[in-house]
Formats: sequence, C-alpha cells, structure tokens
Amino acid sequence: MAIAFHHGPTEEGEALFAPLRTFGPPVADMIQSMPYTAAQQMLDALNPPGNRVYWKSSILRTIDDDVLDAVIDGAASCPSPLSSTLLEFYGGAINRVGVQDTAYPLRTATYSMNAIAQWTDPVQDDANIRWSRGLWDAMQPFSPGSVYVNFLGVGDAGEERVKAAYGPNYQRLAEIKAKYDPANLFRLNHNIQPAG
Repeated sequence: MAIAFHHGPTEEGEALFAPLRTFGPPVADMIQSMPYTAAQQMLDALNPPGNRVYWKSSILRTIDDDVLDAVIDGAASCPSPLSSTLLEFYGGAINRVGVQDTAYPLRTATYSMNAIAQWTDPVQDDANIRWSRGLWDAMQPFSPGSVYVNFLGVGDAGEERVKAAYGPNYQRLAEIKAKYDPANLFRLNHNIQPAG
C-alpha cells in the first residue's frame, strides 16, 4: 500500500516518486503538482472537529527494520482505529541550507515519526495518550532527540522540548527575542524565552 503526494512541479519530485507507481497497486495515487494550501488541507476530512487528539513526534536518523518493527508493534497495540503513525521524509532543498542560516535547524534530518492518537470517547483518554507516548518512547533509540517545532504537542510543554526543536539556534533566537520582545508578549506558542 502506498499513499504519497508532493507539492511543486519538479522533475526531481517526479523522479523520486516514480518507483512508487511500479511497486504495486496503490490505495491512492495522489502524486501531482498542487498548491501548498491544497497539500495542507489533504488530511482535514480525517480530523473532524470534536475528535480527541494527542500526538508525540520525533526526528529519526533512518528508517530501518528495527524502526519498522517498532511501528508495526505500535500499530498492533493501538487502542483506536482513528489513530495513525505518520513517517515523513525530509530532504532535498531543506538539507541544502546551513543549520544556522534560519531558525529551523534540522538540516541533516532525514525522517520524522508522528504517533497520532485520535479517539472520540473521553473514557479512552489515558489508553490513547499512553499509546502515543509508548510509540514515541520506542523511537528514542533511533532519534537524535530533536523534533520539528510544528509537531510539538500538548505533552511537549516546557523549555527542554522547545530547545530540542531549535537545537543550536535556540540561544541566538532567545537573544533576538530579548531584543524585540523582552516582555515576552508573543508567548502563546511553544515559546522561546527572552535571553536574560
């Protein structure tokens, strides 16, 4: 089964995904050029308002048999049929920029894993949150400890996970924050504290 998509009409993108079309009959072939906004809305129907959601995310060095075995074990123990494990490939243009050229530091990252628990019954909160955290724990031997900042979730509150997201750029960003937002007005996010 393969479900894949990309945004941007590039020969590199078409060549990268060509083998998926010969692998076997896909569940869905959504490989096409599309606006970024369309790519961002592709999963909206799978996440209706009112569902309960909790996720944990981690950068992975590689996807090998050990990682896949952990993901398969996680799928087998998942308490909700609405939950999913998302493995994302990072590469190409984002890895052609230096680690400290922008705030985003994950220039050598290759993959990300998201353990997304989704359910409807509040009685199932503990079981689903425990499942997401358990799959995340199982991924830690394969992770450098970093995370993509947009995948920080409710369970990632606290300065340490924010520092893990920005890595070697955190201190420079804290200094910029101290200069332009010393009172920390813009704090309703996974916050970088102003350097003190």
